[in-house]
Amino acid sequence: MEVSTLLASLAAIAISIYALTFQRRLGHEISTQTLIHAQYELCRALDVLRVEHPEVSHMLALPAQNGSDAWKYYRVFKAHVRQLIEAEDTNREAARSRLYLQEHATALHVCDIYEQTLYQRQHAEEAGDKKRFIVLDTLVRYYETRMLRSPRFRYHWDNGASEMMEPPTRARYDKMVREPYPNEAADPKSPLED
Repeated sequence: MEVSTLLASLAAIAISIYALTFQRRLGHEISTQTLIHAQYELCRALDVLRVEHPEVSHMLALPAQNGSDAWKYYRVFKAHVRQLIEAEDTNREAARSRLYLQEHATALHVCDIYEQTLYQRQHAEEAGDKKRFIVLDTLVRYYETRMLRSPRFRYHWDNGASEMMEPPTRARYDKMVREPYPNEAADPKSPLED
């Protein structure tokens, strides 16, 4: 009788360990799916910003993935923003100031998303959550190789937006955006100043 009780107890322990392991894996999977969903919600917020405020479209332009002219879409958006504002606003100085503030707010929004993603990535790495880390690392690289390279974004980064970020974020931006793309300059001119 004692041997059967011992075997039943060992079987119960093994089943419990298996159930906990399965539950932990499932929890990580759900956590990763939640993370991906949350990151795409941030992207959708930027899309809403583009729709509701088309005058900042150039700030969210990404480098072209094909061809030798990485910033052709940036210039197209910038020209359309200029046409839009010139057609709607007769007070050019007020329009220029409003556009600058909208651009800067957009840059700060992107900076916040980037920094948040960096901190989530760091947390996943420290927690040993490899799947979550891979997703966050992919997102960080997306920002560094695409969105943060925008010429007008770089201008705002250099003129106040970076001051809102923590020192590790600023150092990583320099290492991962400035250093790999040294020939891509900031654009000091808004669409109204071209």
